[in-house]
Amino acid sequence: MDTQLRALILEDSRSDALLLVRELRRAGYLVEHTQVDNADAMISALETEAWDIILSDFSMPNFSATAALELVKARHLDIPFIIVSGTMGEETAVEAMKAGANDYFPKGRTTRLAAAIARELREAQERQQRKQAEDELRRVEQRLAKAFQVSPIGITITNPQGQFLTTNDAFRHMLKLTTTDVIGHTALDLGIWDEPEDQRILNPTQESFQKVRDTEFVLFTMLKDVRYVSVSTEIVEVSGDICVLAMWHDITDRKLAEQALMKNIALTHLLQEVTLAANEATEIDDALQFAVDSICNYTGWPLGHVYIRTRGGQPQLTSSHIWHDRAPEKFAQFRALSEQLQFNETTGGMNYRVLMSGEPEWTVDLKSAKDFMRREEAQGVGIKTVYAFPILVQREVMAVMEFFSIIENNVDRNLLGTIPQITAQVGHVIERARATAEFRALYNATAYLFNADSIQDLAHQIVHGIVQEFEQVDCGLLLVNQQTGQINRLVRAGQYHVEVQTPLTTDGHGLIPMAIRQDKLIYSPDTQVDERYVPNVPTTRSEMVVPLKTRAGTIGALDLQSPIPHYFSESDQRVLEAFAERATAALEIIRLYEEINTYAGQLEERVKERTQQLQRAKERAETILNNSSDAIILIDAHGAIQQTNPRFEEILGYERDELFKQHLDRVVSLIDNQDLPHFIRTVSVNREYRRTEAVVRRKDGSTFPADVAFSTFIGNQEIEMVVSLRDISAQKQLEQELRAAFERQKELTELKTRFISMVSHEYRTPLAVIQTASSLLLTYGDRVPDDKKKRHLENVLDHVKRLTELMDDVLEINRAETIGLDFNPEPSDIVVMCRALVEDARQVNPNYTIEFNVVGELPLIPADPKLLRQIASNLLSNAIKYSPNHGAVHITLQTESNQVVLIVRDEGMGIPKEDLDNLFSLFHRASNVGQIQGTGLGLAIVKQAVDAHGGAISVESEVEQGTTFTVKFPM
Repeated sequence: MDTQLRALILEDSRSDALLLVRELRRAGYLVEHTQVDNADAMISALETEAWDIILSDFSMPNFSATAALELVKARHLDIPFIIVSGTMGEETAVEAMKAGANDYFPKGRTTRLAAAIARELREAQERQQRKQAEDELRRVEQRLAKAFQVSPIGITITNPQGQFLTTNDAFRHMLKLTTTDVIGHTALDLGIWDEPEDQRILNPTQESFQKVRDTEFVLFTMLKDVRYVSVSTEIVEVSGDICVLAMWHDITDRKLAEQALMKNIALTHLLQEVTLAANEATEIDDALQFAVDSICNYTGWPLGHVYIRTRGGQPQLTSSHIWHDRAPEKFAQFRALSEQLQFNETTGGMNYRVLMSGEPEWTVDLKSAKDFMRREEAQGVGIKTVYAFPILVQREVMAVMEFFSIIENNVDRNLLGTIPQITAQVGHVIERARATAEFRALYNATAYLFNADSIQDLAHQIVHGIVQEFEQVDCGLLLVNQQTGQINRLVRAGQYHVEVQTPLTTDGHGLIPMAIRQDKLIYSPDTQVDERYVPNVPTTRSEMVVPLKTRAGTIGALDLQSPIPHYFSESDQRVLEAFAERATAALEIIRLYEEINTYAGQLEERVKERTQQLQRAKERAETILNNSSDAIILIDAHGAIQQTNPRFEEILGYERDELFKQHLDRVVSLIDNQDLPHFIRTVSVNREYRRTEAVVRRKDGSTFPADVAFSTFIGNQEIEMVVSLRDISAQKQLEQELRAAFERQKELTELKTRFISMVSHEYRTPLAVIQTASSLLLTYGDRVPDDKKKRHLENVLDHVKRLTELMDDVLEINRAETIGLDFNPEPSDIVVMCRALVEDARQVNPNYTIEFNVVGELPLIPADPKLLRQIASNLLSNAIKYSPNHGAVHITLQTESNQVVLIVRDEGMGIPKEDLDNLFSLFHRASNVGQIQGTGLGLAIVKQAVDAHGGAISVESEVEQGTTFTVKFPM
């Protein structure tokens, strides 16, 4: 197979160059060559193309092989260079070889040239491959060196003695070291090991040496920060020494995250335990004790305590019996001091600040906390850090948990974020306990409310029940006289016997009138600073008035007073409001009970009188029914006929009791397809009076319209119905006549309205033009040129003609409506008449295309020439008028079934569908005509003219597509 060869030939003789090419081709090469004989030509060839071989004569007039070799070397080109020369001696050839030539041949003896070229090409290829391999190796070494330095994992190499030979940036950055600190030193020298025996992993010559794989160690940085690392080692040979390659993976973040996770899991477990215990606790103290114990056990805090908020008065904390004490003997004196303390506005302190703010607080350096009330005693027992956490119930602090630690700055943020959640669970327990207490207090106070015999007795029970549930409280009950507006003190009870005789009115001053007027609870936590309070009892410091409310209004109030300021809590207010609702209900029941007893005797007398009245009413009712002009039917709740009156039998032709137990639908059918059984059920269930219209069937099968009334009553403890039937045949007849008259009057009114609108519109413009022209001629006639006078007069005549035509149309319509059109038929040629109309229209409307077609031979028809022309003229003028874009108009005459058909079609604006039904009505115009003039009379006249001929007219139209009128005349 021939081999491609690109040869650059340095030769001044073309024939010698061709001999070389022929020799190479004979050896099997496909030669592409270029011949040059000077340096510039060679440089250009080297820069523009790639060459496989250079064949050069040794000596040329303007160039030489030695100069060519220098050019190749200067460009660092690896191209085999062979000299073929006839003047070159042995010594010269050796010098050329030393200068860089690959081989030489005398001219005329080139039989081995092809083999030499094959050898040189092969060696050149091998050199190229070696060079590529060396370049790749160099690049790999550079990438490895770069990867070594930029690797995020620390990499080190230590010698057999454990000294660091090299380290990367990640390792030095991890331990805060410099290159000088590390190189030549051992890890033991640097002091980075947490356990010194860990040095064995870097000393391959020690007996204890062992390779490790992803083994975790604890290190110290130069700043003594703790770092967690995962190390893997391998044995490597460096300059003949057995060394250790170590990979140091910093896992500090992961380890810290794991530790934080474990802490969070423990905190979550702690929160779950306290939540479960709090939900199961039946006593508040049990929940508090469990929470304090759990927190101390988890944190290692040796001491924990709870302060409880006192009832009433200014906000204050007092010590409880709840403690967690890990060293009772050590903390005994400190505990005794803590139990004697109270935290209020006067004493202040950290616990008081937590009480008022509802936010946790702590001090991590007790030495600097000068406002801590037990600082010296706490320091004496080794306490260094103090924490205080609020227990909230509906955003109000009910207790404060206090904890003590013997470790300074022992602050765990996750823990401090979890403890408020724990205290919240305890708060829920307190809230449930408070709700239970409220329910129990409400139950105790209301259990006896409905057992009293009188209002006075009930009032005593109410106030005594409240006083029993609240200590240091005085309670009074007051009722309002709605007629006089006075507030009467009914009863009062209490611990310190408030006695007030000052009369009260609903419009007076004080908390009681205010609560009754405003119909809401009024509370004065401190009467000494409350302007609403009217001083009556000097010992009263807090007062609460709870109104007794009914649907009809406030009937009284409960007045509670205490010698303690801020005595009543929100919980007390809720309990008393709920109690007041039940007390009000009991008072209402007692009041109704007394009223019932009062009226009972009166009712007994009224029953006798009422019985006599009912008997008389029964007799009157039977007389009325028997003499009523309406047919009366008594039916049960299912529609079965029970009884009828004589008028029913007379009107419907039935015998007495002939329809007994028959359903009412035997003779009555409701209009509008109403279901009579369903109608009866509805009236029966709703017990309502209903009237409707129905058709009544007589016994002989005839019917008549009737007004039917249904009314229910209770008879024999069952619902029954009275059905009244009244014949309204005459009324229905009158209604039909009135309705017909109304429709006719409505049509006349609409016609009148359209006529007035048309006359107003069509007459106003011509008259305005006539008036303007006349005024101009009268005022400026002597100054107006004759040609302008003529135009004004012609304009006046045109509008007078228009008004005349309009009046003729109106008179024509009027004559047609009253005495009918004058119809004088004679044999008429409709083709000649239409052709003349079309010619006139083309002259008047030159911008329109008017096509006239006659299909077949048309006979003469019996027609009134005047009316016939009026029909065709109106239809043609409308087609032109309502084609504003100069569209084409088509008129066609043809025969069809003994009829002559006139078709007028335009391509104009078309007629909306909703206007087609009234198109031939007087004064009606389509809704889309806009400002196009017209009276709405033309098509009405056309319709009357067509009717006079006994013909028919129809229309088809589509908006924006056009309209087609078709008129058929009998032959």
